[in-house]
Amino acid sequence: NAVHMLSTGDWKYCRYWDDQGDEPDQYEMYHLVSDRLETNNLLDFHTGELLPNAAVPGLTRAELQAQLEVLRTQLFEQESQLLLTPI
Repeated sequence: NAVHMLSTGDWKYCRYWDDQGDEPDQYEMYHLVSDRLETNNLLDFHTGELLPNAAVPGLTRAELQAQLEVLRTQLFEQESQLLLTPI
């Protein structure tokens, strides 16, 4: 798999894809402040959606969803600007 990753310092968002196009994209998102070792992926690895039990201390589920959307958008913008979006 190839990977594109965005880190804001507090958050890390990753999208993996198969260069051959045989496998669907896979995803990870971590709150680095509360999970420095990246042991708690907040996303369903295969769909990129928040897991039902995803939790970060001090944040509501709505806030987690909003953060996911921000990270997705930021990564997409970076890929577009740098012409790195996989075919």
